[in-house]
Amino acid sequence: MSCSTDYDIDNIIVPMGMGPTAIEAVKVKEVFTPTWRVSTDDGPFALDGHASSSSSVLNSPMVRFFFPLVVFFLFLFFFLFLLLVV
Repeated sequence: MSCSTDYDIDNIIVPMGMGPTAIEAVKVKEVFTPTWRVSTDDGPFALDGHASSSSSVLNSPMVRFFFPLVVFFLFLFFFLFLLLVV
């Protein structure tokens, strides 16, 4: 038997007890695909590389809330790391 016919899907023999008991209709699902659109907003960074609205990003409520927490946990982990190593 050659390698091309060893796993030929057209020549599969399935016993009667192992086959499907009923034929099910294929359910059609709609797949949503993203599309491209032209955006007028450059976001926090412009295409030329400098920040167009960096002050507004840094003054956002989320940054003002989470920055002290991040700094606190960084110092905490650093302190715990020093305790475990030394």
